[in-house]
Amino acid sequence: MLEMEQAFLADGGNWKYFQINSLFNIYRGNIQNQDKLVDDINGIAFIAQNDRNNGYVKQVKITDNRLFKGNALIIGRQTGIVYFQNHDFVTTDGVLVLTPKNGLMLNKNTGLFVKTIVQKQLVIFGYTNTVSVRKLNEISIPLPVKNNQIAFGYMESVVQELQAERLQELQAYLQATGLSDYILSKQEKSVLDLLENVNAQRGGIKPFKIKELFGNIQQGERLTKADQISGSLNFVMSGTTNTGIVGSIGNAVVRFPKNSITIDIFGNVFYRNDEFGASDDVGVYWNNEDNAMDKHAMLYLAASLRKSLSGRFDYGYKLRASKSHNLTCLLPEKDGKPDTGLMSQIGRAIEKLVITDVVKFNERELAAYRQTIQQA
Repeated sequence: MLEMEQAFLADGGNWKYFQINSLFNIYRGNIQNQDKLVDDINGIAFIAQNDRNNGYVKQVKITDNRLFKGNALIIGRQTGIVYFQNHDFVTTDGVLVLTPKNGLMLNKNTGLFVKTIVQKQLVIFGYTNTVSVRKLNEISIPLPVKNNQIAFGYMESVVQELQAERLQELQAYLQATGLSDYILSKQEKSVLDLLENVNAQRGGIKPFKIKELFGNIQQGERLTKADQISGSLNFVMSGTTNTGIVGSIGNAVVRFPKNSITIDIFGNVFYRNDEFGASDDVGVYWNNEDNAMDKHAMLYLAASLRKSLSGRFDYGYKLRASKSHNLTCLLPEKDGKPDTGLMSQIGRAIEKLVITDVVKFNERELAAYRQTIQQA
């Protein structure tokens, strides 16, 4: 990547600062009550300010809400998180929408490039310092230029090169971790068929309380970012970015065991396959080794908990471990207990299906990249 930039500069390219409002028209969404939105799989994308899934929430019916064209940037006013949207969408009044003007040509690659540049300029914003149109009007961003024109070709090349590097890293990772084994066995194929008819064939799907599923339920401990010492133990706080892992610490904190599940104050659920520490806005759930589920059963359980808790907790109504004992999730049942064997088989089969999609994507994108290189 350094060589690419050096070649760009040697060929007469350089970097120039542009006022954001010289490149974009800045608007706000106009949806104030999300509850009035009507789900419609054939409708338009509804985007909100969150830290996952590129802001996407669901498809909704097209009404009189303000519709924004794709190839635009969005910024969460309270989060300061920037996303590039390449499809038409509607959004809330908590989101700023930046639509290109004055010849700024955004496609998927150039949009991701500019999105990254804008995001770097917004690190000072968040819940205690929200983004506004006025503040954006005062911000400049650096962009590559050549012959006094924005160098869109250079942006394209940078993003394509980065994508190729990541795809090659993914390929190496799948091989190194053994995840390249993604062909479903006969048993795994049959268990997916069984899943569709589990009510009739395997005792059914029934609700289980969290306190029935875990022998250990504990809240993490308070440790602010300012007090964290660099080290080797992953530390989990509330949020979904990087599954809640904010870094590695060296503080003397409780080390929670691998093969655990964490649930934060917002109901975000993640499986943990390594030792970790946790903040006081995260609950930790695990069983002792003599009564533990295996990894794939735990992944199934985490998915069920995630679905059960989704949308039920927020800043005004936070979830604590002590209040979670009687919350329930749906699991396959056998002889009055969770059918952990079936859960494990399903979890493994689904993992393979996901890996299959990842491998196919990897192969398709690498082939496209190699074709582009050959044509260059």
